[in-house]
This record gives sequence, structure tokens and C-alpha cells, in this order.
Amino acid sequence: MRLDTTDECCNLQSVLHSLLVTSVVSSANRTRFRWVANAAALTAWSARSGVPVSFLLVSFDHQSSSWADAQAESGHVLHVVDPTPLEHRFHPKQYLQYMYVKRLAMESRARYMWSLDEDLELRAEGHEFQIDRFFERFACGFPEGPPLIAQPLISPGTQAFHVFNYHEFLRRVGKAQMPFITEVIYVEYQAPLVDARFWLFLMDVIGDTIAALEDSYRTDWGMDAVWCGAARHYAASRLAGQAMSRRACAVVPIPLRHHSSNTIAHSAQLVNGGYAIRNWVSHNLVPFLRARGEHVNHTWENDWWVFREYKVQSSPTARKNLYHRLLSNNSSRYELARTPCHLSV
Repeated sequence: MRLDTTDECCNLQSVLHSLLVTSVVSSANRTRFRWVANAAALTAWSARSGVPVSFLLVSFDHQSSSWADAQAESGHVLHVVDPTPLEHRFHPKQYLQYMYVKRLAMESRARYMWSLDEDLELRAEGHEFQIDRFFERFACGFPEGPPLIAQPLISPGTQAFHVFNYHEFLRRVGKAQMPFITEVIYVEYQAPLVDARFWLFLMDVIGDTIAALEDSYRTDWGMDAVWCGAARHYAASRLAGQAMSRRACAVVPIPLRHHSSNTIAHSAQLVNGGYAIRNWVSHNLVPFLRARGEHVNHTWENDWWVFREYKVQSSPTARKNLYHRLLSNNSSRYELARTPCHLSV
């Protein structure tokens, strides 16, 4: 369906402008096959929406040459690069993506960045991610415009943070009450779609330190515990001239298939390292921002503790109440704020 007028409709090309898709990947055959399919799905969506898409894959096992055949066969340009020797022992996702986005000057090519774990599938047997609806809801769901950080839900129930499992969300909310998009206080770094200017602002502040901590503790948990708070600050301070302040974090309840490649060995060291990084970020991000001249007068740790309390809470009533706090349900949208100029079928 195409609307006759475009004055008030939501034009994805104008809103999203451009998209950079990033991932830190192995050279395993299944990974290369998955990303050829992912690139095909995104390239097809780009042709339908008019939003240019580029790719940056960082090969953490130093086998970027093994991707040559996959690139040739797919017909899609995948910028696959090897990490520098600094990351031989561990592959911190956020910093590797930040380093190569800056090194290759790719930040000029994208208004938004979609960082996907290597084992997420846009096309899989029996499942195809509803990519048109996902981007329509992200771009057109809130009257203020797209949130600064958003994610789909994960399917099946393999997400350790089970509040973001599609089936858990469906069970808690109910099919009849499933929103198009809803504001949340936490988005994990598994499949975040992020405003590129905000992400670079945040990484410019703490990127080098985060990289050293992640490399030392061999984990990349932690930064996402506070980045929704940082996004609220960014919206209030850097985007203050806009008519309405954009939402910080949101979930679009469309399931994205996770087929775990088990590249991360879960251990006490991993978990404890994640808490150490989270504690550092929680206590130092605000001073770092203040040192750069940002007017920040609060911390953002409370959001994390609501989320953490939900995970450890055993009382069904308490879990239900905390779930509603996590989802900020008063912000849920059951219709799009603006109709896309080109509706998906």
C-alpha cells in the first residue's frame, strides 16, 4: 500500500538515512553462511526502503581471508577486517567495532548502527525476521522519532536475560496486549540498533578504558548497564533543540532468531569480570562526562538494579511488578505514531 501524500507519512529513507551493520565474527563455515544470508536479507530491505546499508565484520580469529569466497558468492560488500594483535587473547565487541568504525572512517556513512552478535539469524529454516516491520516500528513508532537505542526480542528462549526472550515477553504481556514498540530501561549489547552519533559520543568518552577493562577481565559485559541513562542525558543535552526529546531505550517485540555458536565460555571469571566492569562504568562514567564539560548531576545505576532485582526475585507478584517497571508500559505504542510511506505487507 502506498499513501497518496507524503507530507505526514513516515519516510524511512529520511528518518533512518543510512545504516551500518556490524558484528565480531569467527571464520567458521556456519558463521560465513549465516552472514551471507543476513547480508542478503538486509540488502533486499535496503532496496525496498531506499536506506543504504553497509557492513563491517571484524574477524576475531584472524581469518578474514577465508571470507573472500563468501563475499564473492554473495555479491554483497562485507568489509571483513582482522583485529590488531592487542586482541589476540580476547575479542571485546564494543571496542573492536568502535576502533574499526573510526579507523575506516565508516562513521560518516551511517546515521544508525546495528550491532548483531555473530550467531543471530535474519534468515533461518522455518523463520525469517520481519525486518520491514522492525524498522517501521523503530522509525515510526514514537512521535518523537526513533529511540537512541533499541533491540528486537530474542527467540527461542536462549537469552540469559530472559526478560528479553520473545516467549517470556509474550507470556508476561499477552498476545492481545503486545505493543508495536515500548520504552525500556535496559537494552543488552546483543542486537542493539543505536543512533551512531550517540554511540560514538559515548565510546569517545570511555572507549579506550572499556577496551582495557574488557581485555583484562575477558568479558564485554558492563557498559550496557548504564548506556540507557547516558542516552537520556544525550537526548536532554545534545538534542535539546528538538521539538520533543527522543526516547533513550526501547524494545520492538519482534522475534530475532538466536542460534548460539557458544563462542563465549560462561564461567565465574566471566560473570565476576562483568560485574567489575559494570561497577567501574557506574562509578566513573558520570565523572568522565563531567570532565568533558557535560552537565550531569546524577548517576544511572538505579536502572540496572531494577533489572538485576527482577532476575533474582522469586515472588511471582514482585516479578510481575518489576517487569512492568522494566518495560515502562505507560509508553507502549499499539499503533505507529506516523504511518510509513510504504507499508510492509
